[in-house]
Amino acid sequence: MSPAFGTSPPETRGSTEASASSGTAWSLVRMGLGLLAALALVVFLARTLRPEVEHLGRALAQHGGYAGMALGALLADGFHFPIPPQFYMLLAIASATPMGWTLLSISLGSVGGGILGYFVARRLGRIRWLEERFQKRLEARGIRPGPRGLVVLALSPIAFSWIMYFCGVSGYPWRHVALVCALRVPKLLLYFWLMHVGWQF
Repeated sequence: MSPAFGTSPPETRGSTEASASSGTAWSLVRMGLGLLAALALVVFLARTLRPEVEHLGRALAQHGGYAGMALGALLADGFHFPIPPQFYMLLAIASATPMGWTLLSISLGSVGGGILGYFVARRLGRIRWLEERFQKRLEARGIRPGPRGLVVLALSPIAFSWIMYFCGVSGYPWRHVALVCALRVPKLLLYFWLMHVGWQF
């Protein structure tokens, strides 16, 4: 049976819950550090390369538009493309692109990409060693399988694409995938707000 659907024996539940609590706390700490690092980077760019970033942002808005932002986010969160959605957020903020449409485009692209990655990973889920590798890496971080483990993952700085790959290879059902996607949107909003604040410095 896939770990996504398994249950812990009674004698191991105490240690499992303690490990899960530790994993949750550590994920929150790492997420906080990641947010601080992102804020510091935006402030640095705002103070040193503001004209260049604004010019690049206007070029993105003129040539790519909202569809380009959505496509970029889809590639990043579906196929682990090296340019993350936060890059498009920063360019949109720098070029004063309307906030609502920007967030909608990036959120749809990000979630859509994650779902595509999940479908691909479901195919790869038949490769047993790949699933075991994912499981070992997560357990080393104190993250256990199941819905609570997915919440911990969603709060961590681990790339959204890798979380969706994990859901796919581990055979998580759609309701768990929907949970991860739902948690993705407020995380994107938090990044956008943080970048907007940093750009004002």
